[in-house]
Amino acid sequence: VIVAGAEEHGLPAEYIEWLRNNFPDNGFNGTVEVSLKALANMPKPAQQMQTELDKTEKLVIREKNIFWKF
Repeated sequence: VIVAGAEEHGLPAEYIEWLRNNFPDNGFNGTVEVSLKALANMPKPAQQMQTELDKTEKLVIREKNIFWKF
């Protein structure tokens, strides 16, 4: 996970190599579920919020006024 994150964020190759040499792989190849209350309270990414909005919004037009209903 550490090496993958370093690669994903474009850290220097020398540092990634140092990580590989100093933190051996423990061989675990399963899934890990992490449930953190802090993650539940974080704002959603803008694209996900827009997708959810697109699914729930309804446009109501009354007397030349536009109202959004959710």
